[in-house]
Amino acid sequence: MTPADRNPRALLLAKDHETLYPLVTGLEQRGFEVLAATDGARGVELLLDNILSLSVVVADLDLPGRGAAALLDLVRVAGGERELAV
Repeated sequence: MTPADRNPRALLLAKDHETLYPLVTGLEQRGFEVLAATDGARGVELLLDNILSLSVVVADLDLPGRGAAALLDLVRVAGGERELAV
């Protein structure tokens, strides 16, 4: 399977399940494979493990443990901002 053959992948990071659920559901209905976490530490793990296969990252600005700005810095350091929508 080539990258063009697979569904787009999204990483969603929000501090509560009430915020995540509608986002996950909406993206899955549109064909996305969705990874999700409710804290910054798990979000960083998912980001680093999957950065090359992600299409988009949506992160809560006030995520417990590590906010969106710190996650964006990781993406920039890895050179992913050119190909990964944040």
